[in-house]
Amino acid sequence: MKRIRVVDPVGDFWIPDSEPDGVWQEGWESEVAVKILDACRAGGTFLDVGSNLGYFARLVAKARPEMRVVALEPSPVLAPYLARNLAGLPNAVALPLVAGAGAGTTGFYYRAGAEGNGRSYDPASQDANAWQMVTVPAVALDALCATLGDAACVKIDVEGYEPEVLRGATSIKGPLLVEIHEPYLRGRRI
Repeated sequence: MKRIRVVDPVGDFWIPDSEPDGVWQEGWESEVAVKILDACRAGGTFLDVGSNLGYFARLVAKARPEMRVVALEPSPVLAPYLARNLAGLPNAVALPLVAGAGAGTTGFYYRAGAEGNGRSYDPASQDANAWQMVTVPAVALDALCATLGDAACVKIDVEGYEPEVLRGATSIKGPLLVEIHEPYLRGRRI
């Protein structure tokens, strides 16, 4: 784990040793960041579903300190980075959960030594690399919002698990910013 300095307001950010520093230092997916910050002007709660290392969660927590930030990341590889990147931010929390159609548990697939691109579905149909599976808790976003209060904005980046997440997010009133992973959906025949 190494610390790098990213453009303000993100500041210090922890990334895996294998990640190139330059990709992060000028900001990550700046056009997405602008859309998220625009959608988060109203206050309330920002849900970062599939938070990965927590760049967008940290960005919103620092740029919009009046907002509560809840970041969901089930990957046992990424969760420690997310927790570290949100540490010290009183308005942000990291939860090791999968967002899905309902509550329970589900399998989460990841490759040891690969920091990104975990999946909440069996990736066997996509390649034959050595995937490992852990069982993680799952929650519907509707149920999470019933506990936390309505979400002012939700960012969803879940590597092909979008249909399941959206099935559990039918009562959210705030904007949903969803990254669609078409190759993964095609691989699942969706």
